[in-house]
Amino acid sequence: MAKRTNNGRHSKKTSDTLVLQERFLAAFAKFGVISLAAQAAKINRTTHYDWLDKDEDYGERFDAAMIEAKEYLEALMMKRILDQDAPGSTTLLIFRLKRLDPAYRDRVVVDMAQDQTPTQVTFPERIVERMTQAGGNGRGNGRGNGRG
Repeated sequence: MAKRTNNGRHSKKTSDTLVLQERFLAAFAKFGVISLAAQAAKINRTTHYDWLDKDEDYGERFDAAMIEAKEYLEALMMKRILDQDAPGSTTLLIFRLKRLDPAYRDRVVVDMAQDQTPTQVTFPERIVERMTQAGGNGRGNGRGNGRG
């Protein structure tokens, strides 16, 4: 909470900081990008990280802004699903969601038995298709560039 001076009023520095924090958090909830939010709040982006390190309340408010940013992108995605003619790039929207929320990231699952032999490896379908196209057998040349 804001510190009070001897005369009982909020110190100017603290109230200015709170205004800047609120401006930054509102912009972050809208954009979901720290550098854009910092520009909108007219602060250096490192200021945000300083606040995270030093102000627990700010960290909680930032977490709430992160949730707002994710929900906004999810709402855009639903709109895109329901209205195929909605403007904008679906691919870019997917990448933003993957960046902000681990639930949207591609997963590779490796299940190891006790003898350390892989028993199950699951890749996203698009990766399997690309590997199959690149090498014919799905293995490529072992250098990771997909050229068989």
